[in-house]
Amino acid sequence: MKTLTLTLFSLLLAASSIAAPGQGKPLVLTTKTDSLNYAFGYTNGLGMRSYMLQSDSANADTRMKSFIEGFAGTFREQSPTERIYTEGIQFGAMISRETEKGYILHDSLIPFNRKRFEKMLFNSISAKKTPIPPDIAEPYILRHTPDTSGYSKAKIDSMNMAFAIANGAAIRKYMMRDDTTQGDCKAFRKGYLRGVALYRNHDTVYLEAMRIGSGTYARLSASEGIMDNPELPFDLEIFRRSAIDGISLSDSALMTAESAELYFISTMQAIEQEKAGRMAAEGEAFLKENASKEGVITTASGLQYKVERIGDGPRPTATDKVKVHYKGRLTDGTVFDSSYQRGEPLTFNLNQVIKGWTEGVQLMPVGSKFTFYVPYTLGYGERGAGNVIPPYATLIFTIELLDIER
Repeated sequence: MKTLTLTLFSLLLAASSIAAPGQGKPLVLTTKTDSLNYAFGYTNGLGMRSYMLQSDSANADTRMKSFIEGFAGTFREQSPTERIYTEGIQFGAMISRETEKGYILHDSLIPFNRKRFEKMLFNSISAKKTPIPPDIAEPYILRHTPDTSGYSKAKIDSMNMAFAIANGAAIRKYMMRDDTTQGDCKAFRKGYLRGVALYRNHDTVYLEAMRIGSGTYARLSASEGIMDNPELPFDLEIFRRSAIDGISLSDSALMTAESAELYFISTMQAIEQEKAGRMAAEGEAFLKENASKEGVITTASGLQYKVERIGDGPRPTATDKVKVHYKGRLTDGTVFDSSYQRGEPLTFNLNQVIKGWTEGVQLMPVGSKFTFYVPYTLGYGERGAGNVIPPYATLIFTIELLDIER
């Protein structure tokens, strides 16, 4: 019944063509992946809205508009110069915050001289000659901070210069080493000045939205897909527009808060269950074929093993502590763990590992090397293990029993 409801809902969404206000052409969701992108973006937008308005609802409309502007402006692919401009805004705001009390370096004895600081900052960024060489600016600061005897006016000026030059040199090194036309320097300066103005006007909402927008775009762009599923690629434009719908609680939104959350969670669960079912079926087919191969023995529990080398030592019991070298892989050959790669054997209590190991290692005399084929019921079961071992995964382990530690 739940699957039928979701399918009908998905079809209704696919037929929708309601435009989000001020966002261009009507947004149309034509596939399940489109709908998942919209639901994911909308619920993220709701979270951003809650975060943005949690302490102040008096200026909600102004704050919301400012947040949307900052988010939408950075949730996109930016050119290198645009990124430098954005970094300039953030740096300008940061300096304003750090010097809000009127001093630098957290030292109330060093008043902040904005005019001198900014002149030296931009000279340093532009690689112009400065009174204090960039390579000794930071050591100069460290050498003279703190000065418990107090600072002369000349020393205060020098500390402001050194502080600016050290920051400017770092900015140039990491952002503008290839800037031969000074275009990037100009972009950073423009951004810096805007960041200062935004902070002075207490527009911290815009600044925070910029940080969230650029950070979210970078994470989603680098992701393999929704919930790291490569079969569900991100549509960043749908995410952007649906996030804005969630932030603004748009009347034109294609989902409500409740339906977006229900759709996303239920659909992802259904996808994971379908994937798990395929994994279980593939594992069963693998084990069925493997059982007929020469040298493979199947136990009553369903564990399969093949003797690669038989040792002449004693066999462990379930309560023993053993030392082994091993390699674990999936049926497609993907290695997910290996003591060989780490260069160090593993020691553990035999009754504190997966059932396939507890049963299998007891079959091995010390000095033996076996390959085990472990069904999911004797491995990590229906849950899998982290991002490494999928649910319902059949596993292959090559194990060398080195010793029994009694």
